[in-house]
This record gives sequence, structure tokens and C-alpha cells, in this order.
Amino acid sequence: MFRLHRLPPAPDEIYSSSLATFHEGHALWYPEPHESGEPQIGDVGFIHRGAFIRLFNLDTSAPEKKVTFWPVPFDDIKPLPPHVLQIDRRHRPLVPDHYCSHGMESKEIHASVDATAGASMSLALTAAYKCKSTQSAVLALKSEAHAETLFENQVLENYIVRNHDTWYTYATGVLGHRLKQENLVVICGWVKTEADWAAAAFSNISSSSHVSVEGNAGGVAGMELGGSHSKSVTGPRMQRQGRHYLPDASHPCPVEPTRDQCMFVKRYGVRKRLWIFKKIVASADYHQLLDMDDGRSGSGGKGAIAQEEDNLIGANVLELESEVRLSL
Repeated sequence: MFRLHRLPPAPDEIYSSSLATFHEGHALWYPEPHESGEPQIGDVGFIHRGAFIRLFNLDTSAPEKKVTFWPVPFDDIKPLPPHVLQIDRRHRPLVPDHYCSHGMESKEIHASVDATAGASMSLALTAAYKCKSTQSAVLALKSEAHAETLFENQVLENYIVRNHDTWYTYATGVLGHRLKQENLVVICGWVKTEADWAAAAFSNISSSSHVSVEGNAGGVAGMELGGSHSKSVTGPRMQRQGRHYLPDASHPCPVEPTRDQCMFVKRYGVRKRLWIFKKIVASADYHQLLDMDDGRSGSGGKGAIAQEEDNLIGANVLELESEVRLSL
């Protein structure tokens, strides 16, 4: 008898949802720079199978951010309002350590001093975890991470709302991407580190699963990621690692640190919803942005909305979303 079995979530979906509790943004299963370029603040693009795909960048004053990957470039970028790309820089929001999602139970942790990597001693961490959830993830960093995030700005949010339809037409109509409108996003922040990370994702665990992480948290060598399970795992245990995670003579680590691995991205997205005027009038703030060019008659101001409040007429409202968790 033919039966349909629902596939477990993809590793990139498990990984991003499991690490969302760190509030650093959307965790990328593929943090390496895509062929379209390294993620930058002001990028317009989308996430595909755990990687961020750049379409174009809104900052036309920075030639290094220009995207040349696509056969037809986007050349209808409206000028940004002044001073909307003010950046909040944070050093070491994530230090060399093992970061586990909810449901990972620590079985043992101990530290030791390692002087073999050089003249200066460094701390080596060893940890073993037991997964007690249906899905979970682990991120191991050997180098510190740095973060940049835009300050929340109402002017920028309104700019995104006004232009999002044009960007979506380019992505789907010109380039032909099969893409939901809310999945076309603007990058407003990132967390980056060097290419010496490791990641693991677990799904559909029917009994219990174990993962052990060993490594030199302050050096460049000796970190390992492994796992086992006691009975059965109905879904796969997937893992990835950066280029310099394990010592490799053919790919020596650069002398100067290169933080081009984008572990997390923060995003603005726009979604169209059918709302009722009464609710808009009662709770509208700068996070609920009314599209004034949606074809309705009238001036579209507060007076017009108040007059139609009792009619409870539906309207398309553009809703701004981001990892900043804007109130709606």
C-alpha cells in the first residue's frame, strides 16, 4: 500500500528556528559568502536553503556593495533618505564557545589548559550534550564574532514600504524567482566571524541523541564535533563546518582575521494583510504602515480613515517585520 510520509524539516530550517532564542537574528546554515556576495547592511535579497542571496544593495554610495551576479541588474534604486544607515557596532556579542538551542541538556563540561599551540596558553573546552527535544542545534565558534545593526528608523521603514512592490516585481518578474513577497527582505544587521566554526542540526528524535564538542576555544586547532544516539533517530543529524575549522596544510589560516562568515542576519520584510479600518484606527503606530498608493479613493489621511471606520471596509496594510520584533 502506497503511503505518503511527511519529510522532516530541512537542516537549515531546524538550525535557524532552534537558534532564534539567542535574539541575534536568522541563523544561516550556509554562512559562507554566496556567489552573489557577502551579506551587507542594505542588501535586498532572500534566504534560499540556508544561504542569503543578494539581489542588490540600497547604498549606491558604496561601490563595493554593488551586486554583479545577475544578468539584469536592478537600476531603479530610489535615493535613500539621509542618515538612515546609522550603524550600531558591537564587539564580541558571541565569544569562542559552544552555543546550544533549547532542549540540549549539558551532560559534562570541563576545561583544560593547552600550551601546544604556541607560547601563550589557551583554554580548551570539552562538552557533551543530550538532545531532549524533537529538533535542536549546536553552533561552535573558535573565534569571536562581531555585529553591526542599523538603529531602528521610522524614515527607513517608510522608505522600504514605499519601494517594496518595485523590488518584488524585479525579483519575480525580471529575474523570475519563485518567491513570496514577505520573503524578499532588507538586511538591517549581521553577526560575522572567521571561517573556523562548526554547526549541527537534529530532527525527529524518537528517543535521545548525544553530541559532544571538544576544542581549543582560544586557539586554532584541536576542535572536534561528534555525536551518537541511544536508540533511534528518525531524522538525520546534519553538520557543517567552516573552511579553517580543522587544521589543513593546503588551506592555512590567514595571518589577519577575515570575518566574512555571516552567522546571523537581521531582516526587514513586508507583508500585505487585509485589515479592518476600525482596528487600524485603534492601534496604528509606526510599525503598522498604511500603503497610501493602494488605489483607494480619497486623500488617505487620518480624516478619510475615520470617516470609513464604521463601514469596516477591508484594506491592504503593509506590515513591517524584522528580527527586532516590531510591535504590530
